[in-house]
Amino acid sequence: MKTSPSLKITLLLVAIVVVSFLTGFMAGSRTNQVQMRRRFDPVSWNVYAMKTLDAKLDLSGEQKKKIQLIIDQTVEEMKIVRQDTVLKTTELVNQLLSAIGDELTPEQSKIAESLSPSAEEVTIDLLKVESEDNH
Repeated sequence: MKTSPSLKITLLLVAIVVVSFLTGFMAGSRTNQVQMRRRFDPVSWNVYAMKTLDAKLDLSGEQKKKIQLIIDQTVEEMKIVRQDTVLKTTELVNQLLSAIGDELTPEQSKIAESLSPSAEEVTIDLLKVESEDNH
């Protein structure tokens, strides 16, 4: 059975559209993730806040210096809050794994031990809860 040239062209165009859509979707999703991380990073927020205030309020040089000091102090406080949140989250995850330990088989317990996150693995992103539709 011979495939007509118009069918081949149509299938090729459909394939190109599907690949383009998937590529665009993946690139957009990745870009969104990077932007969200920057948005919640205290250092990036510091730069963004100062640029925004300067652009919207047309600050004088003296105002910029004073406001930058205030922003710097706030960012330091944000870092402390963030670090505290990560430590508390790590503690809660470890409590969860400990609490479910009695319900697990010995094989499951071995696997559960490997699930306990290290401090480096716990980030503020762990607190973000998404519906399964977003995965």
